[in-house]
Amino acid sequence: MLIGEIFDEFISVIHENQKYVIGIINENKEVTLCSDKNLLGNTIDFNRPDKNNVFFEVNVKGQEFGYLWVNGHDDSLQMIGTFYMNL
Repeated sequence: MLIGEIFDEFISVIHENQKYVIGIINENKEVTLCSDKNLLGNTIDFNRPDKNNVFFEVNVKGQEFGYLWVNGHDDSLQMIGTFYMNL
């Protein structure tokens, strides 16, 4: 299964709970995949996490793929991001 297909599965779960946005950010800090299509192409600095944005480096077979971005106004962002990284 390709990363894009896996991410699409994540998006379907996120759409059930509208308080979160998840995305994949490339090395140029551009949103390349996202549960909110309006954010595609936006620049998000994965080097500056805060209480509403957490980032996880994504490696596939030893190759850096980008960063998983989880956005929301909830204290459980870290837990949600960790959950997705462990699937």
